[in-house]
Order: sequence, then structure tokens, then C-alpha cells
Amino acid sequence: GDTGLIYSFPFGDMLVKGAGPTKGGTLEKILSRKHLICGISKRTGFGEYNPASQTWNGLDADFCRALAAGIFVDYSDSNVVFKELNETSDRFNMLADDEVDVMAGGSHTHMLSTDILEPTRGEVFIFSTPYFYESVSRQANETEDTISMNAEDSPNFKAFSLVTREDDPQWSDFVNWVVESTFYAEENGIRQAFYINMPLRVLLFGPEFEHMMQSAIKAVGNYGEMYARNIEKVHPRSNTRNMLNSVPFGPQISPLI
Repeated sequence: GDTGLIYSFPFGDMLVKGAGPTKGGTLEKILSRKHLICGISKRTGFGEYNPASQTWNGLDADFCRALAAGIFVDYSDSNVVFKELNETSDRFNMLADDEVDVMAGGSHTHMLSTDILEPTRGEVFIFSTPYFYESVSRQANETEDTISMNAEDSPNFKAFSLVTREDDPQWSDFVNWVVESTFYAEENGIRQAFYINMPLRVLLFGPEFEHMMQSAIKAVGNYGEMYARNIEKVHPRSNTRNMLNSVPFGPQISPLI
């Protein structure tokens, strides 16, 4: 069986001091250019582009903003640049070729794995803890941005994550921590207005990112707020896989983490 519920795994000791951005790594490059490049696709509730204001909105867009806010101390909208991944483009090639730092809304149906081989390119990509589960028919599992298992083994749903390249584990870890922080905030009743109640110091990635969790929640709110703002009307949350695994807490038997 599976739950597909939203759960923040225990953080452990966040005061362990990390070495800071890896030389030549993704974090260092983002800090140098002063903005995150986030690949995003148009999808109702997840990636919606407003040509009048030239802005992106949706759950995927919010996770991009949370990530940028975790990186930049004085975060503003200029710190994240959205790059549309068109239906005709090869999303994973754009990520592999370093055209984007992270891909929002990448989906897969693999079980018990976060490092997944993309078969056409023959490269491995890292998927964060899923932030949305969607029921689909087996025939619908194969889409351009979904890496699927063999049809006979594939579950009848897919998971959506932030996706990074395999060659920078520090960056992949940073991305996953930001995703998990939005779950943690909802589990602990920490709303956007009370972001200050998030863990004060996170030193795992160096002192320059010690307020990464507070900054992420300050920018977009907790997972529940993000869900309500963006996709509640499209995918009502009640009694779905996307509920918190907290009341009451049960086994986190999700095959997609």
C-alpha cells in the first residue's frame, strides 16, 4: 500500500557547521549571478503565466520562490528568473545542459528512489521529496516530464518534485531541505505571518544560509497556505494523498520518496 501523505522527516542537528557553497557548485553560481534560474511548465494551479504582469504563479512557482528566498538574505522577486519549459522542449536536457538550476514540477512513478535514471539521455537526476501526488491512469503516466517505471510495475499515480542534476549533492540537499521546511511549517502551525517561529539557525550549508528556513516561509508561507492559494480549487485537498501525515500519525508508506 501507499500513503502519499505530506510529512517532514526529522531534521536532526541543524547546528552542525557546513563548509559553505562548494567551489564551482550550483549555489556559488547562483550567488554570483544574483538569481536562481527555475525551469517551469505551464499547468493550471502549478505554473500559470500572467502576460500583463509578466509573472508566474502556482505551486511550482511558489517552490521556486521559496528556494530563492532560502538562498538570498534580502530576497526579492528579482532573485528568481523563470524559464519556461515548453511542451516541445526536452525538459531534462535543459536541466542537464545547465540552462536551469532546478526544474519545478518534474514527476515520476518510481518507488523508493530519489536518484532516477532518465532513459533517453542516460543520465541520473535527483528528485526532492514529492510535494504533490496525482492519480492518473497507467496510459497517462508517460508524459514528457515524467520518468516512469515499466508499465506493469507502475503505480496509478505520480509524484511531483523539484529536480536537480546528480553532479552537485550539496545543491540537491539544499533544495530538499527547502521543500521539507514548508511541510514542517504546516505541521507545527507556523504560518507566513509567523515565519520567525521557524528554526532560527541552520548551519549545514554554511553561515550565509543560517536563516534559510525562516526566509522560505516568509516568502511563500507553509505548505498548506501554498496549496490553498494555488491548487485547492483544482485539486481539493480533503481526503487526498496530499494531506498531512500527522492527525493521527501513521506509517509513511509512500513508495515515491
